[in-house]
Amino acid sequence: MDAGQIADGSAATALRTFLSLLVVVALILGTAWGVRRLRGGSVVGGGWFRVRASHALSPRERVVLVDAAGAHLLLSVGPQGVRVLHTYDDPPALPESAPSVPFAERMARLRQGSAQ
Repeated sequence: MDAGQIADGSAATALRTFLSLLVVVALILGTAWGVRRLRGGSVVGGGWFRVRASHALSPRERVVLVDAAGAHLLLSVGPQGVRVLHTYDDPPALPESAPSVPFAERMARLRQGSAQ
């Protein structure tokens, strides 16, 4: 066997490996595109449905305040399903949330507390 035959075999193997990798990447992208199409895409910040507030009661149960097609609903969401707890005529006033502290500032406070 001469050096030319070895180089040709290695090039063919590398090309076959590269094409296989391209096929796998194409399958992953195609699957992601298909899943997004089946879900109908994700509507962020608009549309006929908006979650205004959410509060976890336990790891598997939450209370959610939603605006859906003009209705204002308080829902219970859990393993047993979704139940309407209350329907509001007017949108309920929500308390203003405290501004979130940036992560870097929180870390600096933690470092100062542990250094003392």
